[in-house]
Amino acid sequence: MFPIETKHIGKIEAVGTVQVFGYSARRIDRNLCDLAYLNFAGPPTATDAVWANLIERRALDFTDLSGKPHRLRHGGYPGLDGKEAPFKRFSTRIEHLAIDHCILLDKRFFEPVYDFETSLTFVFEGENMAEKVGQHVSQCVDIAVFAEWYPALLALGKREQLVTPLLNFAHPVWQIWLDRVRWTTLISSAIGRDELAWPGASQTDIV
Repeated sequence: MFPIETKHIGKIEAVGTVQVFGYSARRIDRNLCDLAYLNFAGPPTATDAVWANLIERRALDFTDLSGKPHRLRHGGYPGLDGKEAPFKRFSTRIEHLAIDHCILLDKRFFEPVYDFETSLTFVFEGENMAEKVGQHVSQCVDIAVFAEWYPALLALGKREQLVTPLLNFAHPVWQIWLDRVRWTTLISSAIGRDELAWPGASQTDIV
C-alpha cells in the first residue's frame, strides 16, 4: 500500500460536523453521486451519523471549500445483500482531540466479483496502478494475460473507457469495468495489431 494523499477539502453536516479529507464517487446523474471513497474526521457522534446514513442508503451532502454541495450516497450493487454495508470502515480514535478519523472504501476495492459478465472494481492512482489493473483483467477474462502486458492494458483500458477516473477530491481513484467480452475482444485485437507482444518480443507503443 502507498500513502493516500490527504488534504482538507470540505465538510459534511450530520448530527454535527465532520471535516472531509478525501472523496471519490461515481457520477450517477447531474445531482447524485455514488460514493466509493470517503476520508473524514470529527466527533464520534457525527462520524457515526455519517456511517449510519450511508449504510442505510440515505443521501448526504458533502460541501466543498467553494461552498458547492455534492449529493452522495451508495445505492448498492449486484451481489451485495440488502442489509449488508457496502463499505469497509477503518476508524482510529484520536484521543487528545476527542475525534474519530474514518476511511470508508467501497468493498469492491477488496472483493471484486469476476463471475458476472460485467462488474466494477476500483483502484487508487499510484505507481502500482498498471499492476492492479492487469491483475483484475487477468481474473476477469478466460485467456492468458502476462505481467509484461500490464502497462499496455492500462493504456488500452483508458483509451477504450474501461478504466476511467471518478469524481475525485484529494487522491484520485479510478474505476475498472470488468467486462469479460470487451476485455477479451480488446486483448485479442491488440495482439493482432502487435500492440500486445508475446513475452520476449518487441511491442508497439500504444497511441
